[in-house]
Amino acid sequence: MLLIFSPAEDDARLADFDTRLQALACDVDNRDLAVYRLVGSGTVPDKDPRRAYGIDADDFVVILIGKDGGEKHRAEGSADPQEVLGIIDAMPMRQAEAVDDRPCR
Repeated sequence: MLLIFSPAEDDARLADFDTRLQALACDVDNRDLAVYRLVGSGTVPDKDPRRAYGIDADDFVVILIGKDGGEKHRAEGSADPQEVLGIIDAMPMRQAEAVDDRPCR
């Protein structure tokens, strides 16, 4: 799971990350990666993901959560989707799944 925290929909860092992530859509699908965008400060009472992950309202942060529920990578201020995919690829579970990937590009 990939959590993308952004202070606003028009944040340039979010636009940049979204554009680069879209270019890797096939690779994201091959990794069975769920992507969640948490934009602004709107929260559900008692379920504030910003507080749970220690994210300030003005921060742009990308967090990779493993299938075990643990935080595997955190990028603050800017993030590279290709780096995130590389981290996923290094995980043992992913290496076992990779044989079923469909060709990209």
